[in-house]
Amino acid sequence: MYTIDVKKPVNFDNTDLHVNINTKNNTEMKKLLVLFQLFGLFVIAFAQDAPPTTQIQRSIKDLLNLRQIDNVLTFDTRYEGVKGTPTIFQDWKPGIIVLNDSSVFRNIQINYDAYNEQLIFLSPSGEAMLASDRMVSRFYIEGDRSGHFWVFKKKPVKGPDDRRYVRMIYEGTAFEVYQVFEKRFREADYEAAYSPDRRYDEFVDNTYIMVRPKGEEPEKLRTRTRSFLKLFPDHQKEMGEFLEKHSPDLENPDDLTRIFRHYESLAGME
Repeated sequence: MYTIDVKKPVNFDNTDLHVNINTKNNTEMKKLLVLFQLFGLFVIAFAQDAPPTTQIQRSIKDLLNLRQIDNVLTFDTRYEGVKGTPTIFQDWKPGIIVLNDSSVFRNIQINYDAYNEQLIFLSPSGEAMLASDRMVSRFYIEGDRSGHFWVFKKKPVKGPDDRRYVRMIYEGTAFEVYQVFEKRFREADYEAAYSPDRRYDEFVDNTYIMVRPKGEEPEKLRTRTRSFLKLFPDHQKEMGEFLEKHSPDLENPDDLTRIFRHYESLAGME
């Protein structure tokens, strides 16, 4: 059983933060419950007695698949369920939530619902809950390597009013680079005569990277070398040589960090 410990934040100064998760005594439970009541930080996402959302969706789909033929009730068995998940990870991950008042919630299992654009977490009783966007400053979630945490902050994506949680890849003097996680829901399509015979609903990944020059609006990162180099008009030649020498993957967050760090060293910004 994990517990949540409220402390002043440690020094989160980069996206390569490595965090050790420490287990606290369950006597902190009263503090947790009081915090929930005082701040209204979290709201229950799923009632304890309610079936899981995927089960509800499947039940509705099953109902829609029923057919009445010659007074005999039949079932369309071609439907194969739902593929994928609305969250960026299939399972819960260790995480840290930092509030606007600098309070820190540690030792908590979290995930990010990219379909609904919501931070979710597990309560001590095992309920999935939503975190209030108005009170969360940022959060850290264990990424694709054990002990390596990604930092998420709210940044503009499609205009200044469209602010979402994004994974921060690079935060420098001249540029911010961040990864946007999106999920789209594609319904099954197999009933019409010329349908694609897709027998399942599916959450489809639509992940991309944004770059935001200082004082400008963000734009999708262009991964063709010639287009990419236009980001660095004052050091285009040197940056071209750097790319030619190292052959980085322009969609890999670690490689992008090295590229933008190199640019800022050339520009005397480090």
